[in-house]
Amino acid sequence: MRKFFIFLNKFYNKNKKKIILVVLIVAFFLVFMREADRYIAKENSSSVNNTTTITDIKNTINDRNNQNITDNIVSKEDVEAKVKELNNDEDVIKMFIEFCKKRNVDNAYNMISDSCKKTLFTTQKEFSEKYYNTYFSNQTIIKISKYNDNGTYKVDYSLDPLITGSSENSKITDYITITKDKKLNVGGFIKNVALNKKTQNSYVKINVISKDVFWDHENYNVELDNLISAKIYLDTKSTERNSFVSNENNTCYYIDIDNYDDSDLEVQGNKSKKMTLKFNKKYNENDEIVTMNFNNIVIENYEYGDKNSINKNDILEKSGETTYERKYTTYPEKVTLRVDFK
Repeated sequence: MRKFFIFLNKFYNKNKKKIILVVLIVAFFLVFMREADRYIAKENSSSVNNTTTITDIKNTINDRNNQNITDNIVSKEDVEAKVKELNNDEDVIKMFIEFCKKRNVDNAYNMISDSCKKTLFTTQKEFSEKYYNTYFSNQTIIKISKYNDNGTYKVDYSLDPLITGSSENSKITDYITITKDKKLNVGGFIKNVALNKKTQNSYVKINVISKDVFWDHENYNVELDNLISAKIYLDTKSTERNSFVSNENNTCYYIDIDNYDDSDLEVQGNKSKKMTLKFNKKYNENDEIVTMNFNNIVIENYEYGDKNSINKNDILEKSGETTYERKYTTYPEKVTLRVDFK
């Protein structure tokens, strides 16, 4: 063993410079590979593609310009003035995103259309709680892509893996629509359409006031008048596929019945009630709805005392109370109704 150590010592002294050089080369290589791995991970997380294109450079410049613009804006009037100067819809969305990323909720809210505010966020506080806290509670990577030719864009918000420390891509998506006056409809909302279409039968009257169109469904705002004394249900969860809207080709889009309890669709006797009905229809500008159909309006018959039929055997009871013959209402158990929009 002693001879072996003597041999190693002589070998080291003889090749000292070469050994040190090899060690330095190996150490440098390991450091280089570690830094290269870090750089590649950073590049992959900040871009969908691993290559830089002229478009990427232009987008980076536009983003910096938008950041400079948002830094200087302090009022609603400034927002509206700067929006008019922007060249395309995507830049309007980028400005909105920059406001949100910088926690400038006031100006972000000012960019939203009046119809979107009325439908989803009647106050700035609602916008902060329902939208801002959902999409901007963490630092995110944002990708904007065109969804259709009517001004709607798909916006993907992904958590930055460098921040979360996880390689998993946690993504949420919004669909943002630009109006003609360069306002934003966010939260998947696209537009509101006034309808005011009425119809009735002997039992119920329906007024379809308007509809709120979203990218993945439509909400119809209706008012129901119950014309009889019995309780009615516009639809129930006991059976499926009864209430729907349809287009000219008779394609049917059914109510999202799982979104309701029976009590939500209930109207007491001789009462009126307003409600919002959600139908599972994705937005398509060329797919026009022409009818709304209710094929399961349930009437709940009830027992009552017929005042025209005194129970004579009970008149002279010790209680001294007069009772009446017990009867049931005879309304049909189920009726249908159709609303035409044309």
